Order: sequence, then structure tokens, then C-alpha cells
Amino acid sequence: MSIAEHSPVRLLEIELSESLPDLFAPSSHHAQTHILVRLHTRPIGRLRLGNSSWELRPSNYSRTIWTELAENIQAHLREDGLPAIRDLDEAGIQTETGLPRCLSARQQFLSCAPLASVVVPTRNRPRRISTCLESLLRQQYPRYEIIVVDSAPSTSETHDLIRDTYAADPRVDYIRTDRAGASRARNLGLLRAHGDIVAFLDDDVVVDPHWLTEMVRGFGAGPCVACVTGAVLPAKLDTSAQVWFEEFGGFFKGFDSQLFDMGDNRRSNALYPYLPGAFGTGASMAFRTMVLRAAGGFDETLGPSTPTRGGEDLAAFLQLVTRGYQLVYQATAISYHLHRSEYSDLRSTIYSYGIGLSALMVRHLVNNPREVRQVLRRLPGGLQYLLSPHSKKNAGKTRGYPRELIALELGGLFVGPFAYLLSRLQNA
Repeated sequence: MSIAEHSPVRLLEIELSESLPDLFAPSSHHAQTHILVRLHTRPIGRLRLGNSSWELRPSNYSRTIWTELAENIQAHLREDGLPAIRDLDEAGIQTETGLPRCLSARQQFLSCAPLASVVVPTRNRPRRISTCLESLLRQQYPRYEIIVVDSAPSTSETHDLIRDTYAADPRVDYIRTDRAGASRARNLGLLRAHGDIVAFLDDDVVVDPHWLTEMVRGFGAGPCVACVTGAVLPAKLDTSAQVWFEEFGGFFKGFDSQLFDMGDNRRSNALYPYLPGAFGTGASMAFRTMVLRAAGGFDETLGPSTPTRGGEDLAAFLQLVTRGYQLVYQATAISYHLHRSEYSDLRSTIYSYGIGLSALMVRHLVNNPREVRQVLRRLPGGLQYLLSPHSKKNAGKTRGYPRELIALELGGLFVGPFAYLLSRLQNA
């Protein structure tokens, strides 16, 4: 099978409250430079540039930023009570009125922030867990613990890493379990957690220094928020497989925070709330500890190392929202996911996502039989969402996106219900 390859994309970040840096041209194999643009650490948009030295000069790309993101910049300045600006130049956006309102509010929150726990399941990936932990230990958050759950490891490498590198840091705890499964690992971490808020992070994710702060702040967005998900960006776009994962949908849900529930914040989308992927991703999520415990934690018939291959995170989102809780997608809680770089791994991932999605829906209907009619009424719209090239799901796919991946996802959706039944039998 012949597949058109993508050229690597260079990923950078720029903070507009500082002087804009010179962006030197990268190596010739990069086709584009993508820039995450921030103001007062808040992400406000992404910019795509070519790699000519002309485009990468501050005096030139500042005009491009202003052309594409002026509305977002002005909106943030209004929220901070700062005067509007007429344009953006290479000096950036300098304020003379002291600490911006958004940063002042963050500092005030941190003065009384609750204890938080961060659970990181892992298995046989000591290098990745080390990178993840280093980013977690740089969090600008006053009180938190990190619980590494080593899930049925075949070596002692992760244990030795924690013992040799982090034994002196009281924030880092280690649990080993001889039974594999991300859901089980998360549930063990949930049992060990001491925090009022428990966050879960995948071991192939690196977090921004303000990630935990923004995740916990998200619980103040509504009166009964039980879950917060974060904005997950790609750590690299070096291979076609990584680019295609972003075209598939990736983990990023936009630069605007959103509140979801079954009341005033119910979406008009006909499929709502049965597209739980719109709520966020399990790669970066947090819960009120007592609420998640009362809900039974994560369903261990779902997830990696089970026949369903996934879906445990989305099942938790859907369960909480349909039970009357609120869920927040917190766009300011930034992390970076290392997408699979090989096409063979991407194939397996997309197939697994298809299985996990339909498996979690069967699980939800088994536990909530009164909703069967609601789901059946949405079935035609769901098929259109999956198959139409103009749907929100498929509109971002380029002409070179492999059709095989579409077939694999649909095949996984067909297999999912049977996988769930098999998983229940195995866990009986």
C-alpha cells in the first residue's frame, strides 16, 4: 500500500507579554513551523508559518499573529481590564499596571489551593515515566503528591528508577501491581490518593508548569463540577503517523474552556451527550476524589489490557454528566502528548479507539437501560457523523489521510460490543 508521507513540523511557543524572539530557520526537512501563541501564559491560538527566514523574523510574524489572532488578543486584554492595542510589534505586549488580573487571580487561588493527587499508571517505560515525573515535579502548585502505579512490569527498571532518583522526594509514591490494566492501575492510585482532587496523567505526557493549578481551578467553573479535562497538544509532529493522529482528531479540544452538563450547559448537538470524546481525554483528567470513589472508579472491564482496548476514561465522563454532575474542559491546563511515531502503531491505536468507543456505549446502556431509546434515536445522526466527509469529525482530514484508518475505526466500532461482553465474562 502506498501512502503519501508528511514532512516533519517544527513546534514552538511564543509568549506575547515578552519581546518576540528571532525564529531561526530549522533544518530543511521541516515543512512548516507551528507556534502556540500565549498571553500571560494563557494559550490563545496557533500560528502556522513557512520556514523562510523572511517569515520567521519578529517584525514579520508579529503582523501574521495580529492578522490571525487580534480578536483573541483583544478579548484577553478586556478580561484583564487592560486597554486595547492597535497592533502587535516585535516588542510584544507590555503592561505598566502591575500584575495582570489573570495572573493575580491565579496567585490568590494558590494561596488556599487544596491538596491534590496525581496518579500516573505506567508499564515498562522508565524513560517516559522519568520525563513525565520531571515535568510534574516542576509544577507551580503548593501541595500535591504523585502516585506512580507500575502495572504488571516485566522488569524492575521503573521501581529502580523511582528508588534511585526520587526516594528523597516525599511527593513521589510508588505502587506495584502484578495485574495489568490501566483501569486497575488508576483505581489503585485512587485508593491511595490523599488529595481532595485526584488527577490522572498518562506516562507519555509532559505537563506545563501551570497544568495542575489550572486543572484544579477548573472545579470552580460551576456549582457541581466533578471532572475537569485538560488541553492536550502534540509533543512532536515528526512523522506522518503523528500528523494523521491529529487529523483523526487528536486530544486537543480548542482554546476556549467549556462547561458541560445536562441542564443549562447542554449542547444542542443531536448526539449530545453520547460523543464523550468531546469532553476531553483520559491522558489529562481530574476528578473530585470522593465523587469518583462513590461512582466506583474506573470500570475494569474497559481499558487497555482488556478485550475492549480502551474507553474507560470516556465511560467515566459520560457516567458523571448523565448523572447530573458538571464536567469542564479547561483550555488553560496545557500538556503535551507523545503520539505514536510508527504507522503500524497508529493503525492499532485507531482500531482500539473504535472498539473502546462502542464498548463503552454498550456498557453505558447496560447500566442505564432507560437511555436505549435516546441512543437509538441518535443512531442515524451518529452514522452521518462517522461517515460524512463534511462532518466535524472528518472535516480536518486531508486528502492524504489513509482510508485504511477510516476502515479500521469502523471495524473496531463493530467489534466493540462483542469485546465488552467477552471482557465481562473474563471479569465475572
